[in-house]
Amino acid sequence: PTLEDVTFQRLRIRYSSASDCYYRNWSDPICSQLASVPHFEAAIAASEFVKWQTSDGMTYVGLSDSESGFITWKVDLTGSGLVFDSVSLRVVSNETYGGQIIYQLAGDRGKAPPLLLGGKELLTTQDLSDSKTLTFTIFLNGKPVTCRMLSSPSNALDSCPFEIKATLKAPRRGHEYPYVGDLLVGVKFAASATHRAKGGRRHSVEAGIKQGSLQVQIVAGCNLTPVNVLTEKSDPYVKW
Repeated sequence: PTLEDVTFQRLRIRYSSASDCYYRNWSDPICSQLASVPHFEAAIAASEFVKWQTSDGMTYVGLSDSESGFITWKVDLTGSGLVFDSVSLRVVSNETYGGQIIYQLAGDRGKAPPLLLGGKELLTTQDLSDSKTLTFTIFLNGKPVTCRMLSSPSNALDSCPFEIKATLKAPRRGHEYPYVGDLLVGVKFAASATHRAKGGRRHSVEAGIKQGSLQVQIVAGCNLTPVNVLTEKSDPYVKW
């Protein structure tokens, strides 16, 4: 996610088959200058026998050299401090003469049941609530001419037949780290250390990211819940 995604706790990814580009901006208008990722294959996590194609004035994504294939996109919020709340998916597809397109959505807790949208273009779900990852897979089965998705006229540059729109939120506090109150703390990191070498000479050692000492001082607190307090005999390593 971008800084804007984290700030406003929302995310939007669109793909235009006509321009063969992905867009991350929240406003509806699109143009080549706003493209975040060019080319269909550049933003996918995995695929097999599926590629971007153009034929008879139409651009689309479909099977190639096989009667079955799949494509997967993945969005990972790890490191942003946020999780998914609700997710909306929009996919324009075309099934004809026995072709079948199946959608599957997965999060941290595993895969949801396969979805047969049956001509529906929009799906909104909260099955991924509290998940840090979103994995969306589309399976195509049938002859290449019977399975086409993300279709649009080659001159319809403002058309986005694929879209992931999500609202994000802060994760709920787990049972492993119960809420005990609000604290105002001061933190100080010693960027160097000094040790005594053989012969009594003292050497100054420049500390790296994984070295040095961290001092944490509790300045004030409120709404505190009584908990076991560390004593001198307690384990000095505290899990944060």
